[in-house]
Amino acid sequence: MTYMNYIDKNIKTIEENNTVGIIICKQDNKYVIKYCSDERIIAREYELV
Repeated sequence: MTYMNYIDKNIKTIEENNTVGIIICKQDNKYVIKYCSDERIIAREYELV
């Protein structure tokens, strides 16, 4: 989340939306979802085929 705050404060322009983070885990990780998520980090399921 630190990198997202840095980008929002120092790199992005006013016209751009806030930075969105993606966390990719090999398996469901409730700890990561609970403690690393805020409104800018979205948890989704996926499957490689």
